[in-house]
Amino acid sequence: MPSIKLKKSSKRYRTDPELRRSVGRAAPGSVERLQYLEALVNELCVTNLIDYKQQIVANLGNFAHDPRNCPQLISLDVHLILLEIIREHLQIALSPSSQKKSAAASAKLVSLAVAGICNLVTSSQNLRLRFSHNPQELSPVLNCLQSPTLEAGTLVNCLTVFVHLCAPSVHLREQDCVFFEPNCSTTAFHTSIRNHFPAVRFGMTILTIHRFLSLVRYHPSRCLANQVRFCYASQHCSNTDMSLSNNSSRLTSTMVVPLASQFAPSTTVFEQPTNPSLELRRLFSLNLVSLPSSHQAKSAVLSPASRSDRSPVGPVKWMSVWAALSKARLTGLVVSTALAGCALAAPSPLVCEAFLAHPATSLLALGVGTMLTSASANSINQIMEVQYDGLMKRTRMRPLVRKLISPVGASVFASTTAALGLSILYVGTNSLVASMAAGNLLLYTCVYTPLKRVSQVNTWVGSLVGAIPPLMGWAAATGSLHTGSLVLACLLYAWQFPHFMSLSWLARREYAQAGYVMTANVTPQRARAAALRHSLLASLICFLGAGGESAGQVSWSGGLAAAPFNAMLVYYAMRFYSTPLENAGAVCSAARGLFRVSLLHLPAVMTVLLVCSHCGFATG
Repeated sequence: MPSIKLKKSSKRYRTDPELRRSVGRAAPGSVERLQYLEALVNELCVTNLIDYKQQIVANLGNFAHDPRNCPQLISLDVHLILLEIIREHLQIALSPSSQKKSAAASAKLVSLAVAGICNLVTSSQNLRLRFSHNPQELSPVLNCLQSPTLEAGTLVNCLTVFVHLCAPSVHLREQDCVFFEPNCSTTAFHTSIRNHFPAVRFGMTILTIHRFLSLVRYHPSRCLANQVRFCYASQHCSNTDMSLSNNSSRLTSTMVVPLASQFAPSTTVFEQPTNPSLELRRLFSLNLVSLPSSHQAKSAVLSPASRSDRSPVGPVKWMSVWAALSKARLTGLVVSTALAGCALAAPSPLVCEAFLAHPATSLLALGVGTMLTSASANSINQIMEVQYDGLMKRTRMRPLVRKLISPVGASVFASTTAALGLSILYVGTNSLVASMAAGNLLLYTCVYTPLKRVSQVNTWVGSLVGAIPPLMGWAAATGSLHTGSLVLACLLYAWQFPHFMSLSWLARREYAQAGYVMTANVTPQRARAAALRHSLLASLICFLGAGGESAGQVSWSGGLAAAPFNAMLVYYAMRFYSTPLENAGAVCSAARGLFRVSLLHLPAVMTVLLVCSHCGFATG
């Protein structure tokens, strides 16, 4: 048969960066490949668009064609998910009340899912063992054989599954092989399959001969000496996943044709797509007979991919899980703002004697205590939102969603870090700092987090949470609060609006899908106005807080030096505000520009204010 040349499409697909990360680098069996497959499975479980499901199922079927991917696919329960898709959409395809278009789409999805099951079964001996001892799981495939609406290729794939379940593996006797006698239900299942489908018996014979000849090709003398053993999956041969059970010695299974989708460019196609041959179509042309009702399976619940069996091992991996649970980058930002508040107050005459006596110890206690408290708050936030994080691309790789840690383990981590953090702040700094940290922890977990699903006011509450760490730093150095401490606090409060309004605009569809009430979704124009208004406010704060004698901590040069960064923030906020809403692409581009500029603006302005503040006191 001449090889089929696939025509390259000129259309370029824009793929989620989280899913494109493994393109060209992820080898079968690698962690990157596992993350990519897990992202596909999670996306399949949360989407309601049937076209989108077809695209994902097609790509999962392509991966199943390579035996090296099968252990990861099975660990993600892809076989169970595909069987549930067959069960659900076969009913829609056969229902008289279904619309013609929806029935056709469901039938196509069933065909793709059956092809994926076929590739998994023909690629994995372990999965054949499982299905042989749990035949009720294959009831959706049996139901497909009774369907008059499915195409011939789907029926061929269904029968290929049973041929591989019933045909023996072939290997040499000297390779250790331990048999376990099949139970009655397994024997009855195989007997029923062979009796109801004569083509399966014929296909088993062909496959057994093919496997035997493959063994003879490599070990002719031993085969002639009768040193060959035939092992059936129902007998649980311990010699599984041998080289003879891969593509080289199996009936040609249908390669799922990749569809045009956002996953298609990043999916590795291992072989050219092959359609079932005319000989196989003639071989499997038979009158289908229903099996006894004892093989009907109960419906399973389709859920996102589970990784409970891949818990981290070793301290390094646990540290990575804890860092992800703590939102390490956000925690680092919180610690930096607290230390900036302390550094801003340190050279002033308001500094307390306790800080002067042990400045290094106080700084260390402030940093570590703030880090632990922030880690606890972020962990509690993920515990409360784990069921919604799986619905969003930007949060679906969090450790609780991927089940790298249990909710109980995350709760223990959160409570431990909270207790340690507050204790360190109380002992290493003063009671005012510890009280503010405790209040901020409660404000974030008990007010802000629940409010995200109730009202758009959550952004204003969240900005208050971000403004408290600089006050903690000031209090650690001075033992009290002063008007000078409001400069960084107000700057942090104002900065969060252009930062988060642009971020929430870029992810507003995901926020809406997960049920979060964000200003970018409820009142889009208000979100853009708030971003511009608070950008102007951040610029004004830098100038008002730069009165050296009145504020007591920042020289006028600080306000002037920060002016270019403030002007840049205002410019991008103005672009975001003035772009017409009708031009969705331009608005997203402006939001992305504002978000990136906000990431540069805060550290730049804080650095300028601190440097100018210390220079002003040094010269004074």
